[in-house]
Amino acid sequence: MAPHNKHVLKKESGYALVIVLLVITVFSVLGLTVMSISFNHSKQFSKEKAQTQALNAAEMGLKAYDYEIKNILKRTDISSFDTFKNDFFRNMRDTLDSNPEVNSLSGSPRYQVQVLNKTVVGNAIRFTLKSVGTVQGDKELVTITQNKTLKYDNDSNDQSKICEPDGFMGVKVPCLDGIFFHHGATSKVGNIVINGKEKDENINFNLSKNDIPNSISFNGSKIISNTEYSKNVIISGSTTLNGNVSFHGNVYVSGSIAVINGNVNFDGYVYFKGSHSLNPFSGNQVIFNRTVFSNGSMSAVASNSLIEFKGGLVTGGSTSLVASGTGKIVIGGKDDIKSPITIVSSDTKYIP
Repeated sequence: MAPHNKHVLKKESGYALVIVLLVITVFSVLGLTVMSISFNHSKQFSKEKAQTQALNAAEMGLKAYDYEIKNILKRTDISSFDTFKNDFFRNMRDTLDSNPEVNSLSGSPRYQVQVLNKTVVGNAIRFTLKSVGTVQGDKELVTITQNKTLKYDNDSNDQSKICEPDGFMGVKVPCLDGIFFHHGATSKVGNIVINGKEKDENINFNLSKNDIPNSISFNGSKIISNTEYSKNVIISGSTTLNGNVSFHGNVYVSGSIAVINGNVNFDGYVYFKGSHSLNPFSGNQVIFNRTVFSNGSMSAVASNSLIEFKGGLVTGGSTSLVASGTGKIVIGGKDDIKSPITIVSSDTKYIP
């Protein structure tokens, strides 16, 4: 080959090598750019996910303390603002940490709620909740603050007032809806749920059947099956309740409800004169929607059955509550009983 041609080939090979190197360099830069964008996007996505988890954890903390407040109120004496204030402050926790069930979620979220700036203004308790949510240790955290005000309404549930249950013209007792008041020995065995305040106090009340107007009277042995009564009812003898029985008025019992073999509903107040026992058959339920009064001892046995004193239970003697098997006895929890406490949340702030 001529020397000139060899020189031309060498020169062209040099150009080709440069082009190849440029192409490799361009593609390398492009690849690194794409990898960098993908990495940054993944990192940003992880960060946003962690922030969302931390935010959710902080919000869970606020909800958990709301539940804590409701539980405190269930065991707080609300008969006056002073007793409410003292009981509430004594029972409230200054900090609340997330439980293991929350901590075991993806990202190991945690929250801690602190109570700050506790004050009393007029008939209201005020404080600030600070909930800090974290994930993956302390990698990301979000803080939420929220003001709480618990307002006490003097007139909504003033138990110093005197109530006259409608139709019971002779009995006058404190307004006790949703409360378990007893005097004397008290025993609770099994699944017993007390939703309202429980107090050992002697409440003097008495009632004669002559004080109940517009009533139907049952004397001697009586079997009642699948019946509804709109008027007040006086039971002076031994009564058996079968099937679905509803009493829409008030009920006065000086005798006994010997057998309950069905689902029985009491919409009005119920007054038991003397000692009494309730023992519905297995699988049945007895619901008292207003306060039940007994000026003697009371025994309630729920063996695979349900007994609910939704409006509260007031006894003047000893009280025995026994639930066995799948049985359950509930006191308090009536939905339409007005509480004197109004909870107001305000000025919620999110601090990333």
